[in-house]
Amino acid sequence: MNFSSYLSRNKYFAQNTVLKICAFQTSRIGASKTARVWESISPVAVTKPFSTQNLLPQKFYNVESPELGPVGTMSREAIQDAEESLVSFVTQRDHQGFEKALSILIRLVEEQQFLLLKSNRDEKGDAISYHVNPFLLNQVVDCWRICWKDNIIDTKPTKVLEIIEHLENMGMVPDSRTLTLIMDGIILRGDRHEAPLLAQWLLDRRMDQADKDSELRPDTVMFTNVIRAWSKSRRLEAPEMAEGILQLMYDLYENGGWTDSGPNTLSYGATMEAWANSRSPEASAKMHKLLEDMKHSRVNAVRPDRVSYVYVINSWANSHSVTGPDRANELLQEMLQLYNNGNDDVAPDSSIFSRVILAYARRGNVEKPEDLMEQLQDMYSSTGDPRFRPSDDCWKAMIIGLAKSGSPAEAQGLLDELIERALMEEDHRIMPKRSYFVDILVAWSKDKNRLRAAEQSQKVLMRLLDLARAGYPQLLPDAKSFETVARAWSKTTNRQAARNIESLILLMDKAFKDTQTEIVKPRGKIMDLALVAWSRSNQDEAPDRAEALVKEMEVRFADGDKSMMPTRGSFTSLMLTWQRSSRDNASMRVQQILDMLQKKYNEGANQLRPDLYMYSVAMDSFAQQGNVAETQALFDRMQKDYSTGNHEAKPDIQAYNIVLKAIAFSKDPKKAQKAESLFEKNCSLGLELVPNRQTFIQMISVWSFSNHPNAADKCEYYFSEMKRHRFEATVGCYTNVIDSLTKSKDPNAVHRAEQVLGMLLNDAKEGKIKTPFHKPYKKFLQTIARSKIPRRNVQAQQLLSSLVPNSRIPRTLLPNL
Repeated sequence: MNFSSYLSRNKYFAQNTVLKICAFQTSRIGASKTARVWESISPVAVTKPFSTQNLLPQKFYNVESPELGPVGTMSREAIQDAEESLVSFVTQRDHQGFEKALSILIRLVEEQQFLLLKSNRDEKGDAISYHVNPFLLNQVVDCWRICWKDNIIDTKPTKVLEIIEHLENMGMVPDSRTLTLIMDGIILRGDRHEAPLLAQWLLDRRMDQADKDSELRPDTVMFTNVIRAWSKSRRLEAPEMAEGILQLMYDLYENGGWTDSGPNTLSYGATMEAWANSRSPEASAKMHKLLEDMKHSRVNAVRPDRVSYVYVINSWANSHSVTGPDRANELLQEMLQLYNNGNDDVAPDSSIFSRVILAYARRGNVEKPEDLMEQLQDMYSSTGDPRFRPSDDCWKAMIIGLAKSGSPAEAQGLLDELIERALMEEDHRIMPKRSYFVDILVAWSKDKNRLRAAEQSQKVLMRLLDLARAGYPQLLPDAKSFETVARAWSKTTNRQAARNIESLILLMDKAFKDTQTEIVKPRGKIMDLALVAWSRSNQDEAPDRAEALVKEMEVRFADGDKSMMPTRGSFTSLMLTWQRSSRDNASMRVQQILDMLQKKYNEGANQLRPDLYMYSVAMDSFAQQGNVAETQALFDRMQKDYSTGNHEAKPDIQAYNIVLKAIAFSKDPKKAQKAESLFEKNCSLGLELVPNRQTFIQMISVWSFSNHPNAADKCEYYFSEMKRHRFEATVGCYTNVIDSLTKSKDPNAVHRAEQVLGMLLNDAKEGKIKTPFHKPYKKFLQTIARSKIPRRNVQAQQLLSSLVPNSRIPRTLLPNL
């Protein structure tokens, strides 16, 4: 939100900003403007006569104190005793001490007011005169500030301001320190969102008074405290307000002659804090500019110190800017240069190094952190200064950098060293945080070797679990960590993968039972990962285990665990598990699950409505059996479901290809003609089913198995169409075309087959075709051996006789003749 739009929405700030703009332009605030807006913006305006009885008991002295008597009867000795008693009471730093000290202060102000009136009436001028020292008022306010901060007293800042206003009306004018102490109390406790409004109001009021009496000008400390109030509020307008006050201080000092109101290093630091606490994308750049302004400031009290640099370095280090780490490092090197030139006020330490190292590490940069660590170690070696001793945070940052850069083994080596040190020294403070373990765990889970990814990430997880049991409960792994390891297992082909994930679920259950910590409680996500693993396992027990997992999810959901509600993904994995099994009833069970989901949807479970993928799984389970009727029925059902509003069940070319697959796998002697008919009918479906690579592969396959006289021509046609559409042909496609030509009675068939083989070998030589696995390669050799292609058939026969199972397939497929 910009300044103008904010002002239009907020009367209070609109009025105050009028004053500030005047100050920026004239180096002073107009008294007439302040007078006009004072009544409307005062958040603590007194609407009824003030009475001390509203605040304090009438008797303010204890039994050991002398009686003061009526107003106007106090001797100098009694006044002195009262002042000493006030100072004694404020040192108690409690509610009773504050009330008694405040009662004495009010009584002394009343005495001052009486004596002043008497002296004005007394022509002889022999009456005693007395003025309450502002020091006493500040002592009382400071007592309130400390008690308020420590929750010892409930007198709110607005009430204190009422008291101050009452005293002011009686002639006790507070100085800048009085208001500064109140501001400090506002900042230390209370509603930080409202604190700057009250602090700003105090400043504006003081500026109004200063226009009439230069002795009442706010000093640097008061201005800075208002900036502090803004900086800690986290309000949207806080950074701009803080900068505005800082600029006002500078203008008053430079142009208005307010020598006690100029900015200092703390003023700039508080303004930087306002930007640091904001979420503005400009924060880093704004803070950097403030630092540059400090370097070139003509005000002697403004000099960059360590805190100033740290604010800007932290901002750049934590920013999303690509150049953030480099900008932070530049400032770090600048600090080092100043330190080497004798400026100890900006001396960096290992904590600043760790922040810059971490900034690089989070972006996966390892070289820069290593350089910085080497620089830090060199400085510690050369100076012996403990500030430069590499801290655990530095090493932890290195761990993160190594993990994020894809070097989990090196990161784990550093992590193990820190763990062993923490265990040996029994120091919980140096034990690495859970996040460092998680970074390494995640890095391992991304290893290209999927089995190693699962095994190593699980080792890190188990180390976390063991340490949590050994007295480091803060290291208890959360559900997300378990899920990361489970996902790594689900991507492997290891036969134990699914069982390993189920073991992880049992570990989570036990950890939750032992600790009653919600973060480790199993969620539906890890159950889904177990289902995925079983669907890929190809084990006989897979369907039973998948069914049991879904049932367990339903039971836990019924018991109140909302995260365990089976999703469409859960049932899809269950269907896949059945579809990929070798059980006779697999296709029927898949359809039962599909029908059950449709029923649940009809009963109101909208999230379980079957989608395209579910229909495709069910279709494929029948297609593998060559059951064209059931496959086609499911395809038609999906079309109808889509036409009635199920947009997630829109048929695509993959589903269409499954119908072709069912035809190809069927025992119908006219399957090639039926596939051809379906292919031609495709354009009339109105579903934008554009043939893809798999479509042509299926058409070539179905015609290659046909005894139709034109089968070879059809194979060559679809093969040429495949090439025309720039789809990559597989070795299987070439094999099927050659096989159809081998069976053809066309006298030119052998020549045509030889040409197709030449195209295949040329593509293989140029790397335009993927090297096949063992099974399709063996089929290729068998096809060439059966063909009548001169010399190549003999060559293929020889290769077949020497072919070893799972042996390396030559990239060129056949040696050159």
